[in-house]
Amino acid sequence: MDTISVLQQKLAAQNLDALLLAGATNIRYLSGYRGEEAWLLLTAKGEGYFITDFRYLEQAELEWQESGGTFPMHFLEQNSQKPLAAVLGGLFADLALRRVGFEGAQFLYDAYKNIKEKAGTTELVAVADLLVDLRSVKSERELVHLRKAAQIADAAFTALLTELRPGLTERMVAARFEYLLYTYGAEGPAFNNIVASGKNGSLCHAIPSNKVLEEGEFITFDFGAVWQGYHSDCTRTICLGQATRKQRELYDLVLQAQLAAEAALRPGIEAKAVDKIARDMITEAGYGAQFGHGLGHGIGLDVHEGPSLTSSSPAILQTGQVVTVEPGIYIPGWGGLRIEDSLIITESGSEIITHCPKELICL
Repeated sequence: MDTISVLQQKLAAQNLDALLLAGATNIRYLSGYRGEEAWLLLTAKGEGYFITDFRYLEQAELEWQESGGTFPMHFLEQNSQKPLAAVLGGLFADLALRRVGFEGAQFLYDAYKNIKEKAGTTELVAVADLLVDLRSVKSERELVHLRKAAQIADAAFTALLTELRPGLTERMVAARFEYLLYTYGAEGPAFNNIVASGKNGSLCHAIPSNKVLEEGEFITFDFGAVWQGYHSDCTRTICLGQATRKQRELYDLVLQAQLAAEAALRPGIEAKAVDKIARDMITEAGYGAQFGHGLGHGIGLDVHEGPSLTSSSPAILQTGQVVTVEPGIYIPGWGGLRIEDSLIITESGSEIITHCPKELICL
């Protein structure tokens, strides 16, 4: 069943005549549009009404054609004489829409208030993301893009390793890393690359600083590339010089926990069961309190999307989903490490798409 048919069923289940989208990622998923300032009204009859201003109208039509859109799309312009609320109010009346769902998490209050004033008898209903489950299972085209994004990031990281040396700052390395991502073909970084050295490694999402890289330190790199809008996500921790016994022991613990969790990935397994495998291993070794985040998350047009691999996740993994597996240990005052791969759930298990070496690299 195609995406629009499934979405129509979801609208019918909530007694909605249409869905109003404002989130850029959902709009891109349905229309191919990559720009800003856009809204998409999708009716229960399977027609789309794409609204933007003069600056983006031609782009939207071109990208819709390039995406091979499979449902009728009408392009409407908003302007100072006819702002968004007025355009939507007219559509609600012309299409006789009784109940319109909107993405509650994506609308600013002022936008909602303005639209409500022009909605007439149409009821506006805040709904959760109706596309999250649809987007979590990737098509073959999407998987091609995700593999390419991972390949680019792998190449950039491999090149970066040849340039690392004591005396560089985290910011210098992060800037060089971003340059290499572009050099190898990325549309851009998937997020602000993390470069965390020494004691900064205890910060899960450390911001690169002017700290100088020093001999004997762990350095954690969390990085990804964007290709055709799709994100890769990978983390590697290396040692700048010879590793101590403690560094090697902790690295091996995290690596074994990650490998065990990855080996368990398959369709039908509970996401929380995968989290438990890695978490139990780290906890039994005495570091459970130092592994305080979830094991992983889905990736796609967003770098964080469904399904989540956490101890409380209700998700059951399905073929075609792409998830990360990223256990870590973080010790304030000492540092930390994390190892992360991105994997496709296949019919028989999983396929790793991030291929940087995972054994401890000591430069």
